[in-house]
Amino acid sequence: MKVYCIGIGGIGLSAVAKILSHQGHEVSGSDSSKASLEKNLSGSGIHTFSSQVAENITTDLELIIYSEAVSEDNPERVRATELGIKQMNYAHALAMVSEGRRLIAITGTHGKTTVTGMLSSVLIDANLDPTIVIGSTMDKLNNQNFRLGSSEWFLAEACEYRENFLPLNPEIVLINNLEPDHIDYFKTDENYYAAYQKLIEKIPAHGWLILFKEDSNYLDLSKVKGKVMQLAKEECRKEIYTLKVPGNHNQQNAYAVSKVAEKCGVPMKLIQHGLKDFKGTWRRFEYKGEVNGAKIYDDYGHHPTEIVATIQAAREWYPDKHLTVVFQPHQYSRTHAFFEEFSHSFDEASDVWITDIYSARDTQDDLDATSSEKLVSSINNIESRYIPFDQLPVEIRKHADPYHVYLVMGAGSIGTIFDQLFD
Repeated sequence: MKVYCIGIGGIGLSAVAKILSHQGHEVSGSDSSKASLEKNLSGSGIHTFSSQVAENITTDLELIIYSEAVSEDNPERVRATELGIKQMNYAHALAMVSEGRRLIAITGTHGKTTVTGMLSSVLIDANLDPTIVIGSTMDKLNNQNFRLGSSEWFLAEACEYRENFLPLNPEIVLINNLEPDHIDYFKTDENYYAAYQKLIEKIPAHGWLILFKEDSNYLDLSKVKGKVMQLAKEECRKEIYTLKVPGNHNQQNAYAVSKVAEKCGVPMKLIQHGLKDFKGTWRRFEYKGEVNGAKIYDDYGHHPTEIVATIQAAREWYPDKHLTVVFQPHQYSRTHAFFEEFSHSFDEASDVWITDIYSARDTQDDLDATSSEKLVSSINNIESRYIPFDQLPVEIRKHADPYHVYLVMGAGSIGTIFDQLFD
């Protein structure tokens, strides 16, 4: 096919685009973010446009794939509609490229990328030769966000936002944890859990649902046609894995990964080897370098639960350092919905710097409901400051010394400060 991807620089769609290209399809696309194109498509051989205009859509195109961030009034989508070219979103495209394979879907509120990365390492070391789509990059994938394998196995990070995992037809589903999120879309906790209920009811009779007992309370497991394995967190604490990534939450991640790998026929010796070999993924407690002797880490965490777990992991490695968390809240709606939780999520840090909220899909009511300054004023257990986004590199340089560790967190544009910090 001749395929055009709108929003091709995104971490998910770029992986699907590269898989299609490696399969022999002629792939091109556009993205409004030049940085995303450079990060995720550089060296791929896929022709890209950094502007999204109707003229990019030609009559010989057979399929348009668009990311969730691309609206119906996008000029390229409008032109594709006028020409009658078939269109599908990223979620359906992922289902398309995984069709006919034994699909393992890694989902849950937190830790999807890390768990997918851990399982990738295990399956590759066990020579299962899987195809992989992951929401990050990792060294074992040659610093890519995909792998094209030749076996029957297909491993995918499956996102719940807008029920994007529902087009998939998984044989194995791992729900790593459940906690309401994406309030802008789901509106209620019940709607959030209902999306997962729909997913687990798609598991075939020969398939598996793997989840922790605590999360099974939100689902009706009697409607699952496949087999169900409920994991116990107390058992996880008995099985300590040798890992290169810190934190009790990663021991729990490793435990869940081991149970999925067992269902794929991987012996425990190879599971342990693959887990030990896992070095982490991009923007998940990723070491960036030093400034004036202070170590700098980058992390994607943007939900209170993720923040707590990452700070605890940082404390394991640096119990005696002054740990400063530099946090960019992601969405006004999320900040408002979890305001109380955010106000306590930094307690184990030495101090926290809150910068401007990254707005995405927010309404005017969301914008009026909260602010970075309000969040700062609600944090009482440790010192907190509001620092404008453009001043973050300056402030880090000013205060950095060998006794400090900086943990930079957020899912928005916070990663762009490193270009200035390390220039």
